[in-house]
Amino acid sequence: MGTEGASETTPPEVPRGAVPTAIVAAQDFRTRLLLRGLLLTQHVQIVGEAETSRQCLSLVRRARPSHLIVHLNLGDGTAFGMIAEVRGAVPGVRIILVTPLQRAGSLGQKPSERPDAVLAEPFTMLDFSAALYPPAEGAASGGAAKTLAHERQRAFEP
Repeated sequence: MGTEGASETTPPEVPRGAVPTAIVAAQDFRTRLLLRGLLLTQHVQIVGEAETSRQCLSLVRRARPSHLIVHLNLGDGTAFGMIAEVRGAVPGVRIILVTPLQRAGSLGQKPSERPDAVLAEPFTMLDFSAALYPPAEGAASGGAAKTLAHERQRAFEP
């Protein structure tokens, strides 16, 4: 699955130069609209939207996106159980959890339920970009602003 020369800033199923794809999952239409707009500014192709975890799982299995942007509160419960199912269905998908909680790392999820990145509302465009494309391990930071966004993201890790 890995592409020779691919960096860790690109999900494994997206070859270098390919357009990343994403599914947006949130109960609230306005939240989905906002996330959709943010993804478009990052040149990510949106391949589906879901209001519930059931809809999201169905879409993920069909579309096999490189990214899943999911809000903590979905129409039929929380996102954590769904995250584990998504990981089983599409290994390598980058899962970004958007949450109104300031300390999402304190929720005590199982390892299989942990997202790759957590964005606490409100978040900045730099935070969003760092969650989509985190710096590679041991790579140059790419600037103070990007480093700050990455450090803010790491503050939510357990």
